[in-house]
Amino acid sequence: MAISQQRILSVHFEVLKNLKNVTIDFTGSELTAIMGINGSGKSTILHALACCYQPIDNNRNRENYKMFEFFTPNTDALWAGSKFKMTHSYRNEQELHNDVTVEYTKSDRWNPKYQRRPFRNTLFIGVKTCVPRIEEEKKKTIITYVTSPLTDDVSRQVREKAGYVMNRQYTSFTNNRSTNFEYIGVEHNNNHYSSLSMGAGEQRLFYILSKVFSAPKNSLILIDEIDLLLHIDALKKLITVLKQRAEDKDHQIVFTTHAPAITDLEHQVNIRHLWNTANQTFCLNETKPDTISRLTGQNVRPLEIFVEDDLSQAIVNHTCQRLNMQRFVTTKRFGAAVNCFTVACGLLLNGTNLENTLFLLDGDVYKTHAEKLSQMEKAMTGNDPFLVPLREAALNHISQYCLPDAYKPEQFIHNIITTIPEEIVPANDEIKRVAGQIQNVNNAHAFVNEIIEKIGFENKILGLHQVVEVASRSPRWIEFILPLQEWLLTKQQLLQEPAA
Repeated sequence: MAISQQRILSVHFEVLKNLKNVTIDFTGSELTAIMGINGSGKSTILHALACCYQPIDNNRNRENYKMFEFFTPNTDALWAGSKFKMTHSYRNEQELHNDVTVEYTKSDRWNPKYQRRPFRNTLFIGVKTCVPRIEEEKKKTIITYVTSPLTDDVSRQVREKAGYVMNRQYTSFTNNRSTNFEYIGVEHNNNHYSSLSMGAGEQRLFYILSKVFSAPKNSLILIDEIDLLLHIDALKKLITVLKQRAEDKDHQIVFTTHAPAITDLEHQVNIRHLWNTANQTFCLNETKPDTISRLTGQNVRPLEIFVEDDLSQAIVNHTCQRLNMQRFVTTKRFGAAVNCFTVACGLLLNGTNLENTLFLLDGDVYKTHAEKLSQMEKAMTGNDPFLVPLREAALNHISQYCLPDAYKPEQFIHNIITTIPEEIVPANDEIKRVAGQIQNVNNAHAFVNEIIEKIGFENKILGLHQVVEVASRSPRWIEFILPLQEWLLTKQQLLQEPAA
């Protein structure tokens, strides 16, 4: 049996601990980050995934996790009624199996039986690996050990990658064996030391890399709290290393984290952000920290606009400045367009008054009322009569730019910049001139990003502001932002703020 090309596509939790009626999608990158506040269910997802498979090679070298190890029955919880399903794909010899669903339930015992689970090598790295080795050591007298160099290919790669992450030149990687225990060791700056003397972050890094680089192809690797004990720069480098290894070995890596900076790596990692209400758990895809802050906190300005990305945020800020309304408006990014519906539903279910809130889509997807309603029904599931008016109320607060068909916002802005009449913006204007040099790009975002990069703005936000300023001089600009401007003007009258 040669099983390959294994991928978890999604997991739907009907109920498991505090996860309720939520689907986690794993398509896209080989790496998926699960984020959320304490108690949102991040670790629960990893625990469930760890038990979805049985190992292909069922010997002592392969982990075989079982539900009772993570969901141990106790006085307060027997876990009866738990239910979730995994949708996955795999190749068995020449036959490709797509969208295969396996359901896991608990009544008296967990089903399916462990022998009937699908096969895949799975590795779970929990938070206990953060405990410094010296804190586990019981011996209080001198510890002697025999040192042996680790020179195999995997150990060499681990040493090199750890050096990259830690910005250190490790000259050796060793195994140190005492009478009863083994300790890893390294040499750096002519100083040899074992895990008994290592910092906890350094020790865990070597542990993670050793496990990942020794894992067989097509493994599912689960890492709880990957950011614990690591500086943010080291964490970002570690993600880069894991991404490359996952691509090389067809691994799928899922980790939990509290580090907001992970959202900066959205092109390398799937970002999945959990957020709980009393009745349902929501999962936001590719979201930003400021949206999560809003969902769990309070708005301090009278008007609030949610947008997809930095470009839309720059457009909103520019429009507010033109109307002399910037001080009244808070702008937050929700990430992927589909998150718009999840955030709107979540705020309503939390009892938030959305009278002064606008959810602004880019206008390239979910353009019709029917498409928006379909997404709203997916975000707010159920047949209760009270949900119908809630969905309609949420839809009333969703708008979009007037974007021409088949255009992305970046592509449209590039187009109007290059076609602005010379009497408005001369041909030698730097932004217009550079935009004219960009004819073909790999993705729509590059139409604007390449302008910023070629000019060399000190930061992207400043560059976006300048690009939007030039684009706003086009005769086609007002039509593009019309829904946003009309909403702001309506609110301006209510605020009794004179027009600019």
